Amino acid sequence: MRLGIISDCVHIQKPDGSVGTETHILLHQLESLADYFDEVTIACPFIAYDQIK
Repeated sequence: MRLGIISDCVHIQKPDGSVGTETHILLHQLESLADYFDEVTIACPFIAYDQIK
């Protein structure tokens, strides 16, 4: 089964390619949901990681 998620939360792409978010509860919810699906696609805005922030 596939899961598609559309989110307006801003996610961060780090220089190494990994992804993070400032909304940690959302991240835990997405990780929990992903356990039940073969494939997960997330459509959301991404910004580059800013070490100063």
